[in-house]
Amino acid sequence: MRLLPLLLPLVATLACSGPGGRTVTPTELAALERQAPPPAPASEQAATPQGDTLSFLDRIGAGLTDEQLTRRDELDRKRVELDRKRADHARALFELDARTDRVDLEHAAAIAAEVVALAGAELELRVAKKSAEHFIAVEQSRRLREDALGLQASADGLLETREELAQLEMMYSDSQLGDATAEIVVSRTRRRLARAEESHALRSQRSRDLAEIDLPRERARLMHEQVNHQMRLDNVRRNQEKARLEREAALRELAHERTRLERQAQDHERELRTLERDVRRFERELALANALTGDPAGAQP
Repeated sequence: MRLLPLLLPLVATLACSGPGGRTVTPTELAALERQAPPPAPASEQAATPQGDTLSFLDRIGAGLTDEQLTRRDELDRKRVELDRKRADHARALFELDARTDRVDLEHAAAIAAEVVALAGAELELRVAKKSAEHFIAVEQSRRLREDALGLQASADGLLETREELAQLEMMYSDSQLGDATAEIVVSRTRRRLARAEESHALRSQRSRDLAEIDLPRERARLMHEQVNHQMRLDNVRRNQEKARLEREAALRELAHERTRLERQAQDHERELRTLERDVRRFERELALANALTGDPAGAQP
């Protein structure tokens, strides 16, 4: 009924007919215009709650024509559909917030694990480098010197055993002891000399193996470990970069989803305003029809 003063002149000009088929004269329209309440201010119209506007559809029902019932049902269908859309939007927004919180926690845990992995890989690489450097600068030469001392001690022992045997043979050659006693002492020394010669031969072989096989192999192993730890550190850094890109992509996806929901909410607000305008227009049309039929109370259920 708020736009009734604007519609009445137009109705008078077109000589509208009432629902009963009676033609409304300009005099009767003027009387109806004096009886109609003044339109509400624009500020009050803007302040009308959305629920009050849409609840008009629930307050009408009886006394409507088939066309008006169809119009009301169509508006009510749009209201139900919009309510469903807004409920789905609220649920999607809640799920997005929950997923955002979960992703934030997962990213924080992943970053902490990456920091620990990076620190561990860097420590292992430093230890491997120190081990290789120490072996090359200190351990290798020290083990060679120790081996040389051991080999020299074995050679000296062999020489002393030989000298002892020669001394015994010289001593027992001029001795008055029996041949049996001399043979026992000399044979014992000869057996010790044979063992000393065999031991020195083995010791010399171990010395060659140490210089030609063991130490080069140890050095190669340490250098290989250093290369492996360097590759492991590089892999950790590459995995960190990959994880960072994946996290950024996940955050972009969440931001895109939030933007989509914000735009959807704006669309819903526009649909709501459009629906409210349609409902108010329908309300004014019913008010005009009721005014023309002399039913100022309107069609109430």
